[in-house]
Amino acid sequence: MEFIQSKVYPKLYLIKDPINNRDSLNTIIKKMVVQKMNAEFIGKENKYKEKYQYSSESPSRTDLYYSLSFYRYYKGWGTNPFGEAGTEHFIQNKEDPGGFSSELLEHYYEYKIAEFDIAFCKNDTINYFGVLRYFQNGEEKTTDTIIKAKIKELNLNVKIAK
Repeated sequence: MEFIQSKVYPKLYLIKDPINNRDSLNTIIKKMVVQKMNAEFIGKENKYKEKYQYSSESPSRTDLYYSLSFYRYYKGWGTNPFGEAGTEHFIQNKEDPGGFSSELLEHYYEYKIAEFDIAFCKNDTINYFGVLRYFQNGEEKTTDTIIKAKIKELNLNVKIAK
């Protein structure tokens, strides 16, 4: 099994030859998420905060924008108006929404394995939690919630191709 990081979307990982045991795969992904969160997010939360306001009459909000996505590596057979280049396309290429052939990651929903997002606790811009959603055949199956805490880095023997 190999994790391949996209060169154009650094928060996107394609999993080549994933193990068949789904619980074990989910555990490996969760360990990787914790490892990435420790290295990239904890202590650097301000980098991912964004304040915005819908209109001058609405209250302003602050949200966190940190996420990780995991898809099964799939090598397509060419171009097609409905996205058939495969998830492999997104290692070197950005999404292409227009023209004769369009390649969007959303065309490959059945290849999505997991997605991780961080959000603030309700009415709070200090405390946050992460939600790790696991997918199978395009449907969300289970979730893990990772609460803000000093998360200890877990041992992880995962090969990440860059």
